[in-house]
Amino acid sequence: MKCGKRNRYAALLAAVLLSLCTPAWAAEPKQELSYILLLKAQRLDREESLAAATVAARVAMEAGRREGVNGIKARLDGGTLLVNLLFKQGKYAEARAAAEEQVAYEDAAEALSNGRRFRNYHSAKLLGVAIEASMRAGERAEVTRLQEKLFAVGRPYSGLWRLTPDEPRLRYELAGLSLPLMVGQWKLTEFEPADKRDFSARVRYTQALVNVVVY
Repeated sequence: MKCGKRNRYAALLAAVLLSLCTPAWAAEPKQELSYILLLKAQRLDREESLAAATVAARVAMEAGRREGVNGIKARLDGGTLLVNLLFKQGKYAEARAAAEEQVAYEDAAEALSNGRRFRNYHSAKLLGVAIEASMRAGERAEVTRLQEKLFAVGRPYSGLWRLTPDEPRLRYELAGLSLPLMVGQWKLTEFEPADKRDFSARVRYTQALVNVVVY
């Protein structure tokens, strides 16, 4: 009888000790991968659950940043979705701020890489939406400032293209071409200078786009 009690006490003690020795990670929920979080955000967007999709897109973007190289898709696509969702909901100031935050993040990440700096097409597209959002919000001063960023992101060859925000105009010195940055409700939202002499440049103006989508 005493032996049976001792065995029960021993088993109970062993269970207590085992619970105390269980690693902390075993009790913590496993974090979902960024691409799974991105898929959830995209599903919510398709379902028109815009508020929930906005939160999910931000979570996916931030998870992608934490994952580094493995999270690039969620970082970029999640961030793009976040900006577009804010725009679709008429939160233009927030959309602009989210776009600018991502452009600054990408610039900082590129600077840390110590590699050759290339034209960042993702940042250029985000800035195009930010310009459109600022125009919708009636922030014309912000439009000019963002167009200066768009010009810098385009990395044009020095001496060929020149931006004169005081006028405000975009000038192509080689051909003596001068383009306005804004005419009425039309504004420059895309600037892609030619990479080589025989290539063509791309300049795009938009007016009150509805539900802008960035790819």
